Amino acid sequence: MIDRFKHFCALFRADDEGAVTVDWVVLVSAIVGMSIMVLSIIWQGAFTFSMRLNSEVESMDVVNYTDASEDNSSAENAAEDNTAEQSSSASF
Repeated sequence: MIDRFKHFCALFRADDEGAVTVDWVVLVSAIVGMSIMVLSIIWQGAFTFSMRLNSEVESMDVVNYTDASEDNSSAENAAEDNTAEQSSSASF
């Protein structure tokens, strides 16, 4: 009986079937854990940078050229109307 148990223990110790799977599970879990840590660090830095960039962009003064060109064109039209009125009144 003891010989059978010793034989069973020797076979059990020599049998490495499934050991590669255990190695891969440990390796993959370590990689996933480290990836989560690294991504959280990168995310915090990126979030802080984006908030700073947002505040900088919001504080910038921007010229709206479409409004300026509309204002200029209306001013030019008004000036042309005044010139036309003056020339028509001068001809009488």
